[in-house]
Amino acid sequence: LPTVKNKSNQNCMVDKNIPHSMTCHFLCGKIFMNFTRNKNCPSCHATVNTENSFTVRKPFVDAKSAPCSILIKPTCGNFLQDYKPGSDLHIGISDNAGNVLSYSKLGLTEETYGWNLALSVINNKQTNTDVGQWSLKLNQLCQDYSSWTRENYNSENFNCFDFVSTFLQRLKIFPFSTKLKEEVTTVYIQPCLIQALQFSALYNAFNSS
Repeated sequence: LPTVKNKSNQNCMVDKNIPHSMTCHFLCGKIFMNFTRNKNCPSCHATVNTENSFTVRKPFVDAKSAPCSILIKPTCGNFLQDYKPGSDLHIGISDNAGNVLSYSKLGLTEETYGWNLALSVINNKQTNTDVGQWSLKLNQLCQDYSSWTRENYNSENFNCFDFVSTFLQRLKIFPFSTKLKEEVTTVYIQPCLIQALQFSALYNAFNSS
């Protein structure tokens, strides 16, 4: 299985500066990083509470700290700096060591870096799947290497999402459905994307103010 080692440290540099949460105070429009509620706003001096503020926790994870997960990231760039609604996404599966296996125009690859600003949309704890079963089904899927070649790849009809949906079917997490992709997108992916967009909007507004 080809291993892709992403040597770019751009995302790593960004990740170190990301706060754990972003808060917007409605009364004055001030945005804070890692602000503790029920304290006075340094701008308008009113008490910041749940009724007059909105907080979004950092939704991004590093694959190394999110083993046995289904992860998504923008195909190009990262969520903070590059992602817009409708931008292409790449989806992969982390093993029990946090390495990400995914399918793309390069074929089936294992990435040890480059997923440090990803969203974890499903993990083994959510689905009550033990690590051994997750690893077994992932290994079996990857052993079927002839299916996941670069020649078979098609961005519309046989792509990274097909690789992940096949894995989920083999885990028997979801009842077999011809609409599995749509169900996973609606129930798991879209809520994570909304949180990522909210956090990114506050983060970028804070940095541009």
